[in-house]
Amino acid sequence: MRVAGLALQVVAIGIVSLFAFIYVAYSAVARLTEPPTEVAYKTLVFQVESGASVGEIGSDLQDAGLIRNSLIFRMAVSRRGLETQMQAGDYLLRENMSMNQIIQELQHGEVEDSVITVLEGWRAEEIADALAEVSLISREEFMQVVREGLATFDYDFLPGPGGGLSLEGFLFPDTYRVGMQTTAEDFVAGMLLRFDEVYSQAIRDAAEELGLTPLEVVTLASIVEREASLDDERARIAAVFLNRLDRGMRLEADPTVQYAVAPAADGGWWESELTVAHLQTDSPYNTYFIEGLPVGPIANPGVSSILAVVEPEETEELFFVARGDDSHAFAETLDEHERNVERYLR
Repeated sequence: MRVAGLALQVVAIGIVSLFAFIYVAYSAVARLTEPPTEVAYKTLVFQVESGASVGEIGSDLQDAGLIRNSLIFRMAVSRRGLETQMQAGDYLLRENMSMNQIIQELQHGEVEDSVITVLEGWRAEEIADALAEVSLISREEFMQVVREGLATFDYDFLPGPGGGLSLEGFLFPDTYRVGMQTTAEDFVAGMLLRFDEVYSQAIRDAAEELGLTPLEVVTLASIVEREASLDDERARIAAVFLNRLDRGMRLEADPTVQYAVAPAADGGWWESELTVAHLQTDSPYNTYFIEGLPVGPIANPGVSSILAVVEPEETEELFFVARGDDSHAFAETLDEHERNVERYLR
């Protein structure tokens, strides 16, 4: 009887151990099919070459950071019998897509759409120009949606309609498809959806701690975007502007003047040679002329500049000047700043 009881215990322990092992293994595999990240800050153009094997596709996906494990990808495709269903073509994929979503997407094949990449720091007119180049959405239609969009779209990060504001600043820079049936409103809706995805709860909470509204965050981020060339300076530049705001100093940011006086003399949208007359332009965007922030954003910032505003560097600096090599010289005092100006601009 004792032997039989011991045998039953051993069997029971073995069964429990087996189920535990299966559970752990299943959990590990399930984690490997999850997206690499919860929030994707950019969209990638992923190309599947004609004749590419599932193994090659999986390796390319893992190298691009779109999946966690290429072997699990191959197993998932094989288990569904989809080895021959992966279609050649260019796909717009993001790091927060699940493996199942990616497998589903890769069965669609080539679509005769145009791909538009909206760069960080572009103003709405530059996006309109890029769309007009592919002749699918007219410049006028796009700008009309941008101007009237605050009364059309309902997102909690958007300011209310009126006050001369538009959707400028909230048109998230990314890569988008534009098809024959895509309207200006469709395209703008896609950009706002991407902004909503990227403007995470963590960003909202950090902004609230600083006492900043979404409009203030995006407005300041748009200035940082136009001022900063180096990613590692963005949080420092944001801190300088926040310090100046705290002390009641004018921002005196050249990009706000460029926005106010556009179009530029050369036909572009950003005047490269600002004059004293430009700095004296009476505009609610000109921070040499007004106190505090501009009335609204001057461009459409990327997530790096948005993060810089809500996570600024700790510094007492109040000034910076361009060195001429994409970097800036920073200063805490006016005397130090004037020496930097003398050194780098004269």
